[in-house]
Amino acid sequence: MSREAWSALSCRMAWKVLADVSVPARRAPDPPGEPPPARRKTHVTGTSAAGRRGEEDSPMRARDLLTAFPTVTLETPVAEAARLLADQGLPGLIVVDGDGLPISILPGTQVLRLAVPGYCQDDPALARVVDEAHADGFLRAVAGRTVREAMPRERRELPVTDPDATVLEVAALMARTHSPLAAVVDGGRLVGAVTLRTLLDRVLAA
Repeated sequence: MSREAWSALSCRMAWKVLADVSVPARRAPDPPGEPPPARRKTHVTGTSAAGRRGEEDSPMRARDLLTAFPTVTLETPVAEAARLLADQGLPGLIVVDGDGLPISILPGTQVLRLAVPGYCQDDPALARVVDEAHADGFLRAVAGRTVREAMPRERRELPVTDPDATVLEVAALMARTHSPLAAVVDGGRLVGAVTLRTLLDRVLAA
């Protein structure tokens, strides 16, 4: 074979190789009457988006803010009640009856009203002139007195709610009754309280 013929044959073979490489292979058509292959479905496990939205949209309830809370009775000494308030940093105390159900909320300020003479409450200028020794005497004077004597004389709405109450309901109850806490009763049993501090912490964190 001459050099010219060999060169021409080599060029034809090179073009044949390039054509085979550059043209992508085609999938054979499906036989008539057969459905195309099914696509694989991806299954997502866990809570659905709608379920998550439902959980996020559900309002916070009193049960979510519930804390255990000490109680006193009408016969509890005022000094003991004051010690509870001071030692645990409580805004008030739940006063219960013989069945353990709340009958009143005793704010810490009400205990102070029992210890501070009325004339000092009515005229702050008089409180300024009372020396420390006499002031200590006023505080010691409450040692023999009971919670019954510290209770407000006028009857007020009792700040008691149930575990299903919303945050807004609890907040409205506290505001309406001027109470630093709301007792929570479930099934005729005191289960705890929602305090103003807990309520504000949750609201501000939202």
